[in-house]
Amino acid sequence: MNKAQVSLEFLYIAMFLLLVLTIYSGFFLAKQAEFKTAWRQEELQKQADAIAMEINTAAVSLPGYQSVFFLPEKIAGLNYTVFFSPEQKTVTVESGEMFASSPLCTGNVEVLGWNYGGNQTVENQGGRVIVK
Repeated sequence: MNKAQVSLEFLYIAMFLLLVLTIYSGFFLAKQAEFKTAWRQEELQKQADAIAMEINTAAVSLPGYQSVFFLPEKIAGLNYTVFFSPEQKTVTVESGEMFASSPLCTGNVEVLGWNYGGNQTVENQGGRVIVK
């Protein structure tokens, strides 16, 4: 074997390894993006479930029930919005194109406002659930 042949074989092996590394990196980045999207969706669902649990607890409690819970400023690093639908009896947490909904046991809910990044109060006032 001469030096030129060894150098050429080394270049072939190096190019092959670089090609394998490039393909693997693309695959890894795609899986990472998929995982991040699934994680964000799961975090939105957790928040929707937590809000629905607070509203449902107030709805089935006696008049005068009051509870305070924390509403984070961001979920998974994203801004979000909370919607309440009395017709569908759901609470929905939305961030961009992603959203998550949780069922409510009543549509008799009045939302006075959402305090993102602060405490939220839920109370039962004569059978009507007030969120403020």
